[in-house]
Amino acid sequence: MPPVEIHLALNHVPVVGFAGVLAILIWGVFRRSEEVQRLALAACVAVALLTIPVYRTGEPAEDVAEKLPGVTHEVIEAHEEAAEPAFIAASICGGAALLGLVLWRNPARRAFAVRATLVLCIAAAVLIGRTAMLGGQIRHTEVRDGQAPPAATEHEGEHD
Repeated sequence: MPPVEIHLALNHVPVVGFAGVLAILIWGVFRRSEEVQRLALAACVAVALLTIPVYRTGEPAEDVAEKLPGVTHEVIEAHEEAAEPAFIAASICGGAALLGLVLWRNPARRAFAVRATLVLCIAAAVLIGRTAMLGGQIRHTEVRDGQAPPAATEHEGEHD
């Protein structure tokens, strides 16, 4: 599978994944459920690992996208610049979650790792969400800043 197809196929995983992990982790902390917290940490590691191919295929996807009509270098660069800190946050979050799983038998360290992962997951979700929004602007001109959607025609929405 070409890198651009990998990028497009997996680019929603970090967005949805970290949001899901965050929801599960909050639920586990709120319910004081060790099983749910452990599930969230394992899911966080999995999502962080799946973020690697998304990040690594970004450059080849850029090479293809910059040749498409209506795609500007500025829009691609904004997405690329946002991707690096998002990837770093995702990696650190996944590392904290993995550490939490390794230290699971020690209650004090486990509690610290769960809370650290929670904070890092919030940061990763925000940064990845921003990166995704900027990436969406590459092909979805209707969401670019300063560009209004096409005006509706008088007959749009009418039924015969």
